[in-house]
Amino acid sequence: VAESLACLPFFLAGSNTFLALVGPTYLERLWCVVEIHIFLQMRGTERQIQWTPLFAPTSTAPTLVAASARAAGGAGGTA
Repeated sequence: VAESLACLPFFLAGSNTFLALVGPTYLERLWCVVEIHIFLQMRGTERQIQWTPLFAPTSTAPTLVAASARAAGGAGGTA
């Protein structure tokens, strides 16, 4: 796991989009939040995140991430 985690920024830097398969607990899992944070830091835009709900869609996931990014001083905006 440590080796994979160390390589995560390189994998994300080579990615043009981030596919988020969002379930009800997606933002409660630290690993998911870390991946989004690193992607935003490496790519700098929330518009490159593709939100794909795995449940009845609501508009809360992109809104929560945008608010978290702005609070952390990272990329913000709307999805």
